[in-house]
This record gives sequence, C-alpha cells and structure tokens, in this order.
Amino acid sequence: ITYSNYLAATGSSRDEDELGVWRSTDCDPSKCIALTSVGAGSTRLAEEEPQSSAIRSPSGGAGYNVLAEVVFSEPEYAAGGPEGWFYQNVELEGGTEYALSYWDGALSSTSGSEVSYQVAVFDGEWSPVAIEFPEVVSTGAVATLWGDRIVINFVAPSTGLFRVGVGEIDPDPDTQLTLANFQLETGDSTTYRENDATRTVVAKRCRGNSPENFRDGFEYVCERNDCYYRSKFPFYLDEEFLAAGSGVFAGGIGAGNFNYRLDGVALNIVGSGVLDCSESSASCYANGFLGYDLQHHTGSVALTSRASGVTCFDFKTGAVRGGKALATERVLSLPLSSADSALVLEPGTYKREFTGRPLSGSYRLKIWDQPELRWENIEDIQLLVDYSYWSAVE
Repeated sequence: ITYSNYLAATGSSRDEDELGVWRSTDCDPSKCIALTSVGAGSTRLAEEEPQSSAIRSPSGGAGYNVLAEVVFSEPEYAAGGPEGWFYQNVELEGGTEYALSYWDGALSSTSGSEVSYQVAVFDGEWSPVAIEFPEVVSTGAVATLWGDRIVINFVAPSTGLFRVGVGEIDPDPDTQLTLANFQLETGDSTTYRENDATRTVVAKRCRGNSPENFRDGFEYVCERNDCYYRSKFPFYLDEEFLAAGSGVFAGGIGAGNFNYRLDGVALNIVGSGVLDCSESSASCYANGFLGYDLQHHTGSVALTSRASGVTCFDFKTGAVRGGKALATERVLSLPLSSADSALVLEPGTYKREFTGRPLSGSYRLKIWDQPELRWENIEDIQLLVDYSYWSAVE
C-alpha cells in the first residue's frame, strides 16, 4: 500500500485497476462517503503518533479539526465493484501470507456511539479473499480515540491484482469513522512505517536482525559461467546524518565534522563453517577469504565547507573488483586487536580503490560463489571503513 496514511491521494484515471492511489467505487448518493483529514493534535497514538484520515458519511458531525475535504458523492472517475467503497489496488504473490493492519476509532462528542463497517481484500474481479466486520465505539474523548491495532492475516490465492478497501459504513448520527496507518506486508505485522508514493522508507535499524533475514537480503544471480550473491538493495551512508550523529551509524562515525572522504575499505564475513574444505584440495585451507565486488555510487554529492557552503559534484560510480573478504570465523571489534589489524591491513584485504571518494553514497555488494562456500552459515558481513574528514580549528 502506498500513501499509507494519506487517503486523500486519490486517482484521476478512468482505469479502475490503477495502482498506487486510493479510489472510490460507484455509489448511490445516499450511500456515498466523504473523506476528511483530521489534525495531528487530535489524533495522537501512543508510540506511533500518526496523522489520521477519516472516512465518514456525508451527514457526519461537524465541529472537528477538519483540514481538507474530498467528497465522493458524484465521483468523476468512479470504478465498479460494491457500492460506496474506498479502496487501493495492490499486486500480490500467490500462496504468500500477508498481514493487513491499521487503527480505527469513532470520533464523536457522545460516549457510546458506534460505527460498524467492513474491511476487505478482494481479488481483481471483486470476489472477497478476506473480510472482517469491525464495530468501534466512541469514548467521547479525542484523547482516547484510538483502540488496539487491527491485524487481518490472509493468503493470496493467486498472483495478480487485488483490492484492499473499506465500505458499508454505518455510523450513529454525528459520528465519524476514523482510520489511520494502513500497512500491508508479507508474513506477520511489524512496526508501522508511514510512506507516500513509494514503499521505500529510511529506517534507523535493519528489520529483523537475524542471520536468516540478513541472508534473505541477497539474491543468487548467474551470468554466463559465474554465479554470485548480490544484495537486493543498496545501503546508504549520508554525510548530513553522519555529521549530526544520527542514523544507524551514530557513535561509529566522527560526528560534528565535514567533507568525509574514504581512504580504504575491508570486508569480514561473520559465521562458522562458511568455508568447507572437506571436499577440496589442500590449498583451500590456506585461503581464508571469499571474493567480492563492491560498488559505490554517489550521483551528485553535496560537499560542505567550514563556512557551511555547499558544492555539488558527481563522483560517478566507483568499484572494488576482485576484493578478498576475510572468512576466518572471527568478529571484528573496535578498537581492532593486533591480530585483527594485521589481517585487515593485508594488501589483498584492505582496498584503496575508493580513496578520495565521499563517504556518502549507495553501496551494493556481490559475494562470488565458489565450491567451498556454505552460504547458509553466513550470519553477518562487516564493512570496515577507513575514512578522513575536515575538522574546524577554533
């Protein structure tokens, strides 16, 4: 789902299968719905603090902090399906387990007023795959508007287009149904991450910090006679966050400086039994490394001066090719021990191809496959970065 908490991001296309926006179906004027945005000050949720959106009947109560309104009583590009539904199209994989989650509330000045409605997942032909019939009761106080998070688990029966929607809203007079923080994900529900037009978000920590999830971040690719494990997505370093001491690398990078530049890099493979020499020649035992390529792409990077002036420069794409990642069943720690330091600074391990390039940019890794590699035993990969920066003289 995109625009997970901005239900006013509606489609303007006549195509009812349009992806990435919220849409409404055809409706009888008496059954249509209207959409309002409710102010953040009235919708605080204990950990998530979401902005909220509300779907209500056109005759819903007034006097609340309504910032904008989009009325679908006569939608110009309404779609087919059941009358009076608000939905978004998504593409799902057949046989995969999904979790749809969101929060609801009944916004009313009257305690005990109720709203019943339906939330459903339909296939492309509007046949229900999963459907729930929630009822929410107003407490009469905005401070306690939100209840528990609602989670609906289902399995997509086939690969293709599906529709996630809300409809059949039946409120008491002067009562609004409020909805917030829609999220659709594979497997079990996890911490809510708000998005807009893209489902890519910047997170401070890696999701599911386990060896299995780490390895799942790679894909196996073969080109001609060579095969390798390639990270599905690049990871990013941003000088602005580094200088502020924020982000996942906070404490590991010298914050409060500027013009961070790379001097060298080294990789260490964490895990036991990553190399299995039992069926290889004796020379295998003398080679405690895995081959890798590391790509560094910058695009236009903002270089900051002491006077906070910014100059943009495109460093293009650089690469370490044929690097050797340590695979000797050890975990590097800072400060480096003398033994680890000696291994890291070996000419084949310590690579200087990135010297002078900015620390900021995206990094993408390939680990080359070889007969001795046991990928299932890799638990983590450490990237050791040797860098320099400018520091102000007071």
